[in-house]
Amino acid sequence: MLVLASCLQILAIMNYVLNPDYTLSVDEGRVMLMSKGKYFPPNWGGVSGFEGFIHPVFAVILSFFKGGNFNDSISEASVYLNVDLIYIRQFAKDLLNNENFFIVKYGDISMVFPPKTIVETTDEMSIYLYDPQSFINNNRIDLRHKRHSLPRDISLFLTSNCYTDCLYCLADRTMNIPSEHQLSTQRICELIQEAKELGVNSFEITGGEVFLHPDWFKIVSQLIDCGFVPYISTKIPISYSIVKKLKCLGVKEIQISLDSAENEILNKLVQPKEGGRYLERMKRTFYLLNENGINVCVHTIITSFNDSTQNIGIIYDFIKGYDNISSWRIDEAFFSRYSKSTWSKLRTSLKKMRLIHDFVKTYRGDINIDIDDYSSQSISFADKKEFLKKGVRCPANYSSMGILPDGMVTSCSRFFWTPQFLIGDIKKDSIKDVWQSEKAIELWNKKRAIRESNKTTNNGSKCYQCGDFDFCIDASRVCWSEIVDIYGLEKWDYPDMQCPDSDFEKAYEKNIEL
Repeated sequence: MLVLASCLQILAIMNYVLNPDYTLSVDEGRVMLMSKGKYFPPNWGGVSGFEGFIHPVFAVILSFFKGGNFNDSISEASVYLNVDLIYIRQFAKDLLNNENFFIVKYGDISMVFPPKTIVETTDEMSIYLYDPQSFINNNRIDLRHKRHSLPRDISLFLTSNCYTDCLYCLADRTMNIPSEHQLSTQRICELIQEAKELGVNSFEITGGEVFLHPDWFKIVSQLIDCGFVPYISTKIPISYSIVKKLKCLGVKEIQISLDSAENEILNKLVQPKEGGRYLERMKRTFYLLNENGINVCVHTIITSFNDSTQNIGIIYDFIKGYDNISSWRIDEAFFSRYSKSTWSKLRTSLKKMRLIHDFVKTYRGDINIDIDDYSSQSISFADKKEFLKKGVRCPANYSSMGILPDGMVTSCSRFFWTPQFLIGDIKKDSIKDVWQSEKAIELWNKKRAIRESNKTTNNGSKCYQCGDFDFCIDASRVCWSEIVDIYGLEKWDYPDMQCPDSDFEKAYEKNIEL
């Protein structure tokens, strides 16, 4: 009893808040609980990339954790909801600095709460104040897996111009949009403002190369003014004037893509316009960013050109000399439309990725290194239940959309101008109208409707004989772009490459060496 009393006294004097790494958003009969910001690492012990839905009542309770002490927060929630204090106290305690995901059952529905849902307040936190009434204005409860009523994440391709010509490029470099047909800066700023008003979670600007857009400064400024954290990823050597502009805007971090710190490897892999001086100028970029207090997330793509532990060690030796390296993300290259004829030479192997994974573990005390655990990774899940329970895999036309340089809107950023996946024109319509357009809804429903047409077309997809088909589609467990890359556009409705029913290994011709 003395221990319990002591714990309650501590709770009474500590101040707690819904972790600012997460955000709450109303979505037709449910509330989305998601990681805040799509790309940057969490600041307060939360996890990145989380997305789940919860009962509106739970959102109301969380909204009362806004920097006050624990007892006051649960008392206010109890009075507001007219619910016994005991139940609210127990629910909140389970989420207090929770180390693991916490599941609450509601009938047959499992609602998942991420690690560190409620945390202690610090002076550095920016606390967002929610209106609890906004979560219960609609009494209709709908906790199904379903497409979001509004997009949560938007990617805007400012330009298709690039500074490099990477062998593993995922962009569509076949389209050269004349300036007069590109989105105007005024329209881009209007879209950012609309996204703010809709409660969009993240608004990414990408390319091509962001810094090759003549009005990048004005666009980034608009993002910041509207409360978005601008995510800028670049391969361009940044000049002193650009660094000063970034600092003036208050940009705290950008991503620099660096696949090697050796000239020969880098020139072969990314083929920069200026050849041999590229690495020298990139080193100057790191120096300038460090001197001006702008953090850098380093991103390295692994192919057969740079998959040696020696190359990784050279990159590490280079970046460890800077104080502003916030993280280092290491990924293997994706299969893309440009690498179909050269993929057998370009791809790395699982064996090499395992060696790299084990190699960088010794460095993790010095730099925050983010790399998948290739020591236990396999191509697909062992069974269907394991595959299905993992939650959302593909956000395309489920919770995200991409805006192309000419204003066309694609459901998936990997498909670019592929007609089957275009859902609207942002020059003519608003974000909301495009998202709720007949074309967007038709594309979403088509995934289920083609079950019937498949009976006559007989294209061989195992999805249409699967008893879990409807749930899999509603939970967005299928990544279309990877399927198209492997099987071809005509077979975009085949099983996801991670599904146990997939013929991935055969179709990919032993793409990954086990």
